Amino acid sequence: MRTTVSIADELLATARERARSRGQTLGELIEDALRREIAVPS
Repeated sequence: MRTTVSIADELLATARERARSRGQTLGELIEDALRREIAVPS
């Protein structure tokens, strides 16, 4: 599913670099991060 979110420029640049270094797309990196966040009990 596609969605639009606002992300600070510096954070987005860092996320793109991290995804590239891991051989992931930006979407994959964000999805992984969301899954980890949701898995932690609040």
